[in-house]
Amino acid sequence: MLNMKLRDGDVVSIRNVSLKKATFVKLRPHETAFVELSNPKAVLEKVLRGFSCLATGETIVIDYNEKKYSIDVLQTKPDQKAASIIEADVVVDFVLPKDYQKAEKPVATEAAMAEKVEEDYGLEKDESSFQAFTGKSYKLSD
Repeated sequence: MLNMKLRDGDVVSIRNVSLKKATFVKLRPHETAFVELSNPKAVLEKVLRGFSCLATGETIVIDYNEKKYSIDVLQTKPDQKAASIIEADVVVDFVLPKDYQKAEKPVATEAAMAEKVEEDYGLEKDESSFQAFTGKSYKLSD
C-alpha cells in the first residue's frame, strides 16, 4: 500500500498485463548509507524476492536492520514502463545516491607548492643541509 500511496478504503482498479522479463535495472538509493552496508547486493536480492515486477519511476522501500532505505527505479530493460523480475537474471546498476557529495580537494598553500617544486627538481632549501662526507683524506703510503 505504501508503494501505491493507498489508504484503507481507497478504490483500486486492477487489470492484467503481460510483462517481459527484466534484463537490466538502474537504481538510485536515496541515502549513501545503503551502499555502505556490508553487502547491499545480498540485501537487495533478498528484498526483491517479494516483488513480482519493477516499474520505472517507482520508489521501493527496503526495511533492513530496523532502518528504512528508499531506492528509486530509474530504468528497466527491455525498455518499457515495467518489467517482470520473477525468475529473471537481472543486471543491476547503481547510480550515485541522492545525498552523495563529492569530497572537496584541499587547496594547496603557496608554501606547500614551493616544497613540492623543490622536491621534484632536487632543489635544496639552504646550504647547511646534510652532506655525506665533508672531511679531508690523507694517503697512508707517504
